[in-house]
Amino acid sequence: MKKFNLLILFLLFTISSFAQHGVVKSAGAMSEMGKTGFAPNISLDTLQKYPRVFGLGPLGKMQGEITFVDGVPYSGFADLDGNAFIQENWDIHAPFFVYGEVDAWEAFSLSGKLEDIFALDKLVEDIAKQNGYDLNQPLFFKIEGVFDQMITHIVTPRSPDVEGYKPGRNQENYEHSNEKGELIAVYSKEGRRIYTHHDTNVHAHFINTEKNFTGHIDKLKTNLSGSTLYLPQRKNK
Repeated sequence: MKKFNLLILFLLFTISSFAQHGVVKSAGAMSEMGKTGFAPNISLDTLQKYPRVFGLGPLGKMQGEITFVDGVPYSGFADLDGNAFIQENWDIHAPFFVYGEVDAWEAFSLSGKLEDIFALDKLVEDIAKQNGYDLNQPLFFKIEGVFDQMITHIVTPRSPDVEGYKPGRNQENYEHSNEKGELIAVYSKEGRRIYTHHDTNVHAHFINTEKNFTGHIDKLKTNLSGSTLYLPQRKNK
């Protein structure tokens, strides 16, 4: 009996020591938010207790994009003329949101090219597997670099009752060329239609180095040379 208890303790220690930092949590669901009129499912000021929190989701009643970077809440907006700008504000809500705290990162130098968002999905999966990550658990990751070509969007209100509404507009699209910044993203096999789209395991936002733009990434094509992928540091490190 004593040996059995020791074995259990050893296994628990081993599992714990190789677990990934940062439990990923979510509120609401991407596929359900329209059915409730984009009613808020989370007040983002409740996340101030997590000093290293990362997160992604739409703002309010589809009034913009929220990107949390290392505990800082950035909200990206599009004005009626399509100009993008950012605010830092904790007093915000979201109809769905995915978030997780990352205490420390492991860095992986990148090479080659990405042709689309599906290639990003595979890139993260391959590097994570090669380095012993359990991809049955969702994880946040980020990529720092200069991105050759991107198309992003910022969502805009669907209802004339919501400030920022413009007839015939659900989002503003933006083209980026050779822009430096960070790709903040979550990888999850179980999050489809909850906090990733139905056809990919990745939900990604871009925030530029100047911190005056953040938006949801729709298309991505870039040379990866000089870029760095960051995965959550494993607890055995």
